Amino acid sequence: MSQTPPSFSEVQVGQELPEIVKGPWTSAHIVRWHIAQENLERFHYDSEFARDVWGLPDTVANGNWRKYCIAQLCKDWIGYDGWVWKLEMRYSKMQFAGDLLTTWGRVKRTWEEDGLGFVELEGGMRNQHGVETTPSIMVVVLPLKQGQEVPYPFVPPTGSEDDTTTSPLAKGRILPDAQYVTGEVYERYMSRPPSPKVESWDEVDKSSL
Repeated sequence: MSQTPPSFSEVQVGQELPEIVKGPWTSAHIVRWHIAQENLERFHYDSEFARDVWGLPDTVANGNWRKYCIAQLCKDWIGYDGWVWKLEMRYSKMQFAGDLLTTWGRVKRTWEEDGLGFVELEGGMRNQHGVETTPSIMVVVLPLKQGQEVPYPFVPPTGSEDDTTTSPLAKGRILPDAQYVTGEVYERYMSRPPSPKVESWDEVDKSSL
């Protein structure tokens, strides 16, 4: 952590967190991450397959990796005395090899409960074109000035963990009548014959099973 962790009394709505920039995210990064996870979907490591079969600009960067960047953003800001309580995110755009990715956050609201300070953040990840790929909501916990320490492990106040109705990312609020395989999706990804230049089958790996 390069910055001094904030005091809860100093946190202001609209305050920006120090950004974290990673990248450009390379094919080597993507392959190493997916090997570690035993997730070897072909469009993550075969650029020709990603372009010719899926119609993508390049290999697809790791989706699951994003949550660790969001967690790092929060933890670097609150320091060792705080607790990252909630992370909620939506993968709204793909990320590709060559992308430069910026993780950002902003204070949305603050409140005190059970002798602790709670901070709700809005944030996400942007690529080098300024496109938001991962809109996120985070809640962190800070000790109050001359108050009790945040318990380890953190025990949330009674009822707080069930308060998900106000989240803009909650299920049913983003896509109330979701149709996941739309006509456009089917036409693009399911009805196209494979390119003669590449084979379209994949080995059965752990993620497929």
